[in-house]
Amino acid sequence: MGIWNTLHLFDVHEFNTQIIPCLRGEKGCFKNDYLDFLKSNSSEVHNLSKEDVEIVVNNSISSINEIANQFDLDFKKHNIYDILESHADKEEYIRNIKIHYDFTKFLEYYIFKYCADFFPHTVCGKRGLLNNFDLKENSISYEILKNLDDDDNFFNGYGIVNWISTEDTEILLNSKKDFILNYNNDYFEDFFKIVEIAVSNNLGLIRGKDMNEWNLEKLPQYKLISKNEWNKYKFHWILFE
Repeated sequence: MGIWNTLHLFDVHEFNTQIIPCLRGEKGCFKNDYLDFLKSNSSEVHNLSKEDVEIVVNNSISSINEIANQFDLDFKKHNIYDILESHADKEEYIRNIKIHYDFTKFLEYYIFKYCADFFPHTVCGKRGLLNNFDLKENSISYEILKNLDDDDNFFNGYGIVNWISTEDTEILLNSKKDFILNYNNDYFEDFFKIVEIAVSNNLGLIRGKDMNEWNLEKLPQYKLISKNEWNKYKFHWILFE
């Protein structure tokens, strides 16, 4: 099986103001969302009593709150993982977090339920987004796409990889000169249509890798941009439902 990398529109404002505070236990409650996540991701939960499910959910929420509070304000840097120097130390740290997999998978589910759409999206290729373009190294566009491809973080390279802000999408749109056109011009044009749509609607971009697409595609789509708005564009490389 190959690696499936995808790029999606992302409501960074919703993520920062609603999702992050909820994950940290500062406002709101994601208990029902976590229960829906469990039911859609694990067959075991269907065999548990109502009381046992309550225990599992409450324990998981406490663990998620604890992990979420270990990140910086914009959820980019983890205060333990990101100061470890060696790859081996980072891998060992992740292995010792019992709920790490569930945390990353729930984050993926939670983001795409409320502040990102799984469809439509563009495919990034097996080696990430940068590999699809000829770019001037050390240019601003190169650094932004490098950020989107950077999977050396607490999420550990699968599920949510990384995202960029609304400010970065605007910079990207204004930096087409950094791109050297090659044989894959259709991909280039489609990519910048996505960036243009993001900028026009004050959105960022989020990249995923081998996400649970079978589950994410069941969530409500076209939350950020209406289907009619998408239909105004013609694409070659964008996947719709």
